Amino acid sequence: MKPRKKKVKPIPNGTIGHAEVKIGDSRVMLTDEYREMDFLSPLTRGGTTVHIHLCVADADKMAERAVQALWHLATHTEDVSLAELKKRAAKLAG
Repeated sequence: MKPRKKKVKPIPNGTIGHAEVKIGDSRVMLTDEYREMDFLSPLTRGGTTVHIHLCVADADKMAERAVQALWHLATHTEDVSLAELKKRAAKLAG
């Protein structure tokens, strides 16, 4: 399978804010390090920085299985400022 570039969205500082590559029927999303959003590279963070987004036929069943396996699930429920997002993330991290 040959990967195909789907989208590339540069940001004003010249780095990549979002890019998508399609391989078969799957999409891989990539970004450069973006400290303002806490998107850090493995070198900066000292470990993996992977997020997995899955599209599935039965989201409820998959969510149930994920919770049973102690995975973290994230959903979008409201729009918040970057400052509020960082404040909430810091609170969750302890």
